[in-house]
Amino acid sequence: MCLFFSLLAASFLAGREEVKVSPVDQTKPPRIVDIEVPKGAAGVPVVGLKEYVTGEADESKTGRPYVLVAPLLSSEQPRPFWVQGKVTFQDGRFRTLAQFGEEDLGRDEYFLIVVMWSDREYTVGQRLPQLPIDGTAYSKAHIVIRR
Repeated sequence: MCLFFSLLAASFLAGREEVKVSPVDQTKPPRIVDIEVPKGAAGVPVVGLKEYVTGEADESKTGRPYVLVAPLLSSEQPRPFWVQGKVTFQDGRFRTLAQFGEEDLGRDEYFLIVVMWSDREYTVGQRLPQLPIDGTAYSKAHIVIRR
């Protein structure tokens, strides 16, 4: 039965565009407080409830990359981030499945994606009260809109 649901999920996600993020090459976390809501959705990548996030990876680094997602508009300040699926590596790239909201919650909303490389262990689904500052490298923040 579990195999059936795995195959169903894989077929549902097959052929979807991946969200490509910039290299994890910044030593400091991006300044999230400076990010503003786009004036329109033109040019903003569109995601569904679940999408693959990919990027370049240097597997020789210590630690591992974590894909972090947060709603751009959040009543909580600082903005909480959620740790996404376990990252896999292939040919110098990483890939993970990320979730943007819950069912209808999050539809037509903007989300932030940040990739953080860290020696610290985080668990999938872990809620972080803010973007951690203990990472060894970060990507730029990316904005997507969920439809």
